[in-house]
Amino acid sequence: MIWMLLSILSGAAFGHIMRHAQVRQRHMAWVGAWNYLSAALAAWVWLGLQPAAGLNWPAAVLGTLCGASYVGAFFVLDHAIRAAGVGITLSVQWLGVALPVAASILFWGEIPSLMQALGLGLAALSLPLLATGPSAPDAPRGRWRIAFLFSLFLLEGIVGLTMKVYSQRVPAGSERAFLCCMFSGAAAGSILAAWRLAPPRRADLAHGVGMGASNVLCNFTFLRALALLSGTVVFPTISAGSVALTAVLGWLLWGERYQGRTLAGLVFAALALVAINA
Repeated sequence: MIWMLLSILSGAAFGHIMRHAQVRQRHMAWVGAWNYLSAALAAWVWLGLQPAAGLNWPAAVLGTLCGASYVGAFFVLDHAIRAAGVGITLSVQWLGVALPVAASILFWGEIPSLMQALGLGLAALSLPLLATGPSAPDAPRGRWRIAFLFSLFLLEGIVGLTMKVYSQRVPAGSERAFLCCMFSGAAAGSILAAWRLAPPRRADLAHGVGMGASNVLCNFTFLRALALLSGTVVFPTISAGSVALTAVLGWLLWGERYQGRTLAGLVFAALALVAINA
């Protein structure tokens, strides 16, 4: 239970550290770069503690592709949080899991359970509610909000789909190597993007390292929870718990208010994540 709680807390911390960086007017490209660089260093140290979990080409290629998707998702996440607030944005991000589930049904012939089918329906219902409902008090109005949220949903779905391909094609035992390549690819891409925009600043380092630490802790505790408990317990608990905690903290810390369509969307999103992962 403690591993699931830590995963929920660290996952929520990532989004709220990012929001704090925005409020403090940090250079978000460099915050993202420091985030992925610190996460990559931690992942390589972790791999070094168990060299038997070695690298292989499929893990390297798929991990790097996943990391590249993370770079795009980070920049969209930055704009989406500004436009819709932390609670709504991270809920949409979690809903990206619906895409690899749908792909599993279409391309791998997996037969969904009744609960999974219900979850996919709730996800399809919650997305437009979250995208068009009331947003954060200081968020700009307009179509860009919808575009950012749906782009984030698609990019997170691509990340999940890449991980699904990895689980289908790569033998078990190279998960640490996959995470190393994923974070390293994201670090390389984000540093190149940030360097073209501005030189690095010391002021951006603390937020980036904080996000990187929460990133690594979230993945580590998630894997530890899966090693000790059934996936049917871990996945719905962490995903729904993260949506609920992020929304509550968004209300307490940033004055985000959820009512009408937005509140309904958050409830449907949490129920969808429980059903999809049941």
